[in-house]
Amino acid sequence: MSWSPSVKESNRLIEYIQTTLIEYRLNSEWKSIKRVQVEINHMIYPMLQIRQNILRNNILYEMNITNKSIEMLPKAIHRSASICLSCDFYPIIVGKFCVAKNILHEFLKKCLSCSCNVDKHIPINCIINYEYSNAPVRTTQKETIHMPSQFTMAGAEFDYFLVHITHSSKTNPFLSGLERIIDEENKLCESQTSNHLNVKQVKNLIEIQCIYEKRMKDVSSNQQLTDLSNIDKRIGTIRKYPMIEKQLEIMKQTQEMMTELYEVSED
Repeated sequence: MSWSPSVKESNRLIEYIQTTLIEYRLNSEWKSIKRVQVEINHMIYPMLQIRQNILRNNILYEMNITNKSIEMLPKAIHRSASICLSCDFYPIIVGKFCVAKNILHEFLKKCLSCSCNVDKHIPINCIINYEYSNAPVRTTQKETIHMPSQFTMAGAEFDYFLVHITHSSKTNPFLSGLERIIDEENKLCESQTSNHLNVKQVKNLIEIQCIYEKRMKDVSSNQQLTDLSNIDKRIGTIRKYPMIEKQLEIMKQTQEMMTELYEVSED
């Protein structure tokens, strides 16, 4: 019959769409999800550190200290390193603040600096030094006021995406980092070198945690906020902040140096 070839061709087309094209779309989407996961994991640590420092500078501004700022100085590292959550940090004075300084641990398959559990170690790709600068904060005060909240809402969205959408993490990495920072600040408040500014910092961080919890509830009731396209847009927005861009560039330098060292060792 004359229509038989057409039917066969149609069936082949349907089969092609159902297999090859759908498989291609799923594979492409999977690659996009993996890329987003990697980007989020790279961004969480800088977001936490930068947001914490913005709060310090906001406190200085509230004290009418407008010609000073605490500047973050990220630096690339030349070896595989981590921060141990079980080991003590040591306090340093930066301007009018007491700041927690973590000791870097060299980490290969296990930590070469301590005997703590492997899961207590957070890999890092750069060192953060601090300087009490004579230069005022480069961004406007309006930006610095809203930036911590923006970072925190993004952090909640990223956590939900990693835990509930892609199931690539069993814990909320942004929240875990925030809780660690609050714990460090509380310990600083108990130290002899602390002052009332650290107490103010703890209060601000707890307010930030409340913003996180509220955003997480919003996301749970409206999962469209954490679909792939919206998360991708959020990543793009966060990356535009100069401080984030700078730290990500330093982290990239570390990764390139580590790759070169690995290639040399392989030779």
